[in-house]
Amino acid sequence: MTKYVSALLTFAAAVVAVYGDTHDPARAGLAGITWLGWVAATVALVSCVVIIVETRRDHAKIDWETEQRSKVRRIANRQILDAAQYLFGPFNSIVFMIWEKGVVKVDLDRLDQDATYMIKVLSRSKVRGAFGLIDLRAQPNVIPECFWWEFLAQHAEEARELLNQAAAKYSGYIEPDVLVAIEELRADEFLRTTLSGLGTLVSMNQDVQPYTLKHTVDGPEGYIPFDSMLTKCAKLLDLIREKKTAP
Repeated sequence: MTKYVSALLTFAAAVVAVYGDTHDPARAGLAGITWLGWVAATVALVSCVVIIVETRRDHAKIDWETEQRSKVRRIANRQILDAAQYLFGPFNSIVFMIWEKGVVKVDLDRLDQDATYMIKVLSRSKVRGAFGLIDLRAQPNVIPECFWWEFLAQHAEEARELLNQAAAKYSGYIEPDVLVAIEELRADEFLRTTLSGLGTLVSMNQDVQPYTLKHTVDGPEGYIPFDSMLTKCAKLLDLIREKKTAP
């Protein structure tokens, strides 16, 4: 509404300036301003005030919208981080087991809170060597009770679902490069087929006793598929961190 008022006032001031007699040349200073001139000045002043108020209101609206978008984006990023943490939940248990045996030294607090740190830990040769000790048909020390293959598969599938929900719910708030990174991780062959399909792999390899995590992770291509999944996850986490710290 104020935009129309501003436009009308500006138009009125222009009409007065063109057609009105706003100044008496026979008088000097303010005394020379005619009543029509004072009308024109008043209209111009009111128009200026309206424009200032309108501009401040528009800026306030923009700031509010920006703040709201930032809040929603933080929620989306939190869900993405939760998905990464959930994906690595079983691996967290594995690392803790080998830490208890003194095989590796890790920061347990950071391990629980920083998925990027977990990715670095999973790249260590001693950690990967311990994968051969994880019989996928055995039961980890977790509640509710389950087999290792169930533990890994469930977390992989639910992590993919969390990523899918984040992309679907917050697509209007997440930057395009983050959305692309989410989809790249969701569609990762190792995550989508190998980890999520561990039940099928265990059933197909009944003759392999024990069938360990190393059999799954260290396949015909070595650790390349596993490392590819880790790289995609690290890329997604880095993008979120960059957006969070960007001005």
